[in-house]
Amino acid sequence: MIFADSWPPHRIRLTSDGRRVLATGGKHSLSIWDVEEGKLKLELDGHKGAVWGLAVSSDDQWALTGADDQVVILWDLVNGKEHKRFPGGILKGQVIGLAFLPNNQAIGTGGNDVLVWSLETGEVVHRLEGHKGQTWTLTVSRDGKKALSSGRDETVRL
Repeated sequence: MIFADSWPPHRIRLTSDGRRVLATGGKHSLSIWDVEEGKLKLELDGHKGAVWGLAVSSDDQWALTGADDQVVILWDLVNGKEHKRFPGGILKGQVIGLAFLPNNQAIGTGGNDVLVWSLETGEVVHRLEGHKGQTWTLTVSRDGKKALSSGRDETVRL
């Protein structure tokens, strides 16, 4: 099956149930496709810059997008609406690396710094420094005790 649009996707994710494909690219939105029908079902707009970062929660209820506008948006995939916005003033640089921590209690964002945010309060609870420049990828262990990131500085940090 081919999911076609007028833009090349930069990040794609398949939900754990295999029913939806989520994609971001040069547009300011998150595209959600139905796998069975092969059709675009929803376009979630909210950024003021190209969307490059994408993560989906393990329960398929939530998605995170990060963009050139230095903002991270938490999307409710059940009702297709923006749930929470994490402010751009704290994030520096494009937000590309995104991850949900276990039990969806917190998220990690990678701009020029890796930040851990409480989903409940929307505040930064931890800052992981070390990359010199943009963080490109971010992943978190299942127990939430370790994070792995890579960046423009050509390093991988644990």
